[in-house]
Amino acid sequence: MEVSSSEAPTLDEQVATAEAVIASEDSSEEAIKGKEQAIMKLGELYALQCSGEKLARLMKSLRPFFALIPKAKTAKVVRTLIDSVAKIPNSMTLQMSMCRESIEWCVAEKRSFLRQRIQTRLAALLLESKQYTEALSLLAALQGEVKKLDDKPQLVEINLVESQTHYALRNVPKSKAALTAARTAANAIYCPPLLQAQIDVMAGTLNAEEKDFKTAFSYFYEVCVLLSHSPTSHSRPHFPRVTSRPTRHTPLFPIHHRHVLLFFRASRTLTRCRAGGRSIASSICSCARS
Repeated sequence: MEVSSSEAPTLDEQVATAEAVIASEDSSEEAIKGKEQAIMKLGELYALQCSGEKLARLMKSLRPFFALIPKAKTAKVVRTLIDSVAKIPNSMTLQMSMCRESIEWCVAEKRSFLRQRIQTRLAALLLESKQYTEALSLLAALQGEVKKLDDKPQLVEINLVESQTHYALRNVPKSKAALTAARTAANAIYCPPLLQAQIDVMAGTLNAEEKDFKTAFSYFYEVCVLLSHSPTSHSRPHFPRVTSRPTRHTPLFPIHHRHVLLFFRASRTLTRCRAGGRSIASSICSCARS
């Protein structure tokens, strides 16, 4: 039996190759493009190795390189590396630390566009870690700044996180107001499917809270349709990137088919048990157990 002489490189070999490309002192146009690709690849490899600390060190070491590339590409690289950290289990603290350090760097370098998006990401992480007061304070300051710029795509993200935060605090009226603001801004721009799915999930949840089960059911059904046609519906959550033109969008929070089907079945159960007076929480829990 013949053994092939050409074997695929191991994970460690791929890491070493990517690190060598990034460490190269060549500053030609082709070399810079090669470094950008190597950075993206190295981020994925570190995520596979669950090397969060190496990703954090890579982010800091790349700051001199960011001066050589356009600001838009810098923003893409930073968001991609933060997304890579999000793929590592139990990396919440590291993600928040990287976001805060990146925000400080953005302030020093006067990169407002990137800073606003990282702050939105940080607010989402604060919500996920149940630091609601800090999340709302950050969102309030950010919202005033973005409104002056009339950046509607970013306003959609901010208002959606605000709605989710108020809902976590059981403040349904404020959650509805923030969601209405998000939907108003979304209606004025192209809204990527997965971002629209997040808005519909929130709308369905709030309608279920108010016992408007038929409307909630319709929202959850729309989410099922959106995710069934989305090419990224099985992907892990990434840093939000919303623009005024059609792009693939990955959500602030993971939206997987199981979660949507759970809501879908819950709304159906709620409709059936309306007369029985069962609570929303108990109905959803019964669906989850099934």
